[in-house]
Amino acid sequence: MQRKITWLISLSIFALAIVLLGSSYYLHSSKNRETLNNQSQGEKEFLDFSDQKKKLPQASEEVSLVAVGDISFSRGVERMVKKQKDLNYPFLKIRDYLKSADLVFGNLETPITEGPEIPDFEMVFRSNPGTEQTLKQAGFSVLSLANNHTPNFGEQGLKDTFNYLAEVGIKFVGAGNNEQEANQPVYIETKG
Repeated sequence: MQRKITWLISLSIFALAIVLLGSSYYLHSSKNRETLNNQSQGEKEFLDFSDQKKKLPQASEEVSLVAVGDISFSRGVERMVKKQKDLNYPFLKIRDYLKSADLVFGNLETPITEGPEIPDFEMVFRSNPGTEQTLKQAGFSVLSLANNHTPNFGEQGLKDTFNYLAEVGIKFVGAGNNEQEANQPVYIETKG
């Protein structure tokens, strides 16, 4: 009798193990099917995107961009320009490189406005009128005015800078007559 009980217990444990293994397999395969379906959906979305991208007009030409850091015609640079008697002096060695790009971007670290010569130890900057012509001849397309020195000569210095840059067709970002203008992006279309 004890043998029969042992046999029934063993059979029950075996049956329970089979039920547990079968349930585990079923749950695992359901998750795999769900994962495969999700992957298939993801692959389908990617292929749809890829097909749509192929239908877009293809760019016929590359566009090149040169971006430079701080540009300052104040203090020592101003004196060097006067000594050389050439406003273009700061860009002489790189002007051809700058002009080879479709778009040239830089950070104009000074307002362009009338005012006194700035001593080396001063932490205010200013560029003389005429600087905008130099920047245009160097090839600059757009300048950032979003820095700590652009407002060094107050509202008049800012307005002068806006006007001088506009006169030569250089776009600017990061400053404006109000907050909305200062936050406006600049769009430049080149080569279609």
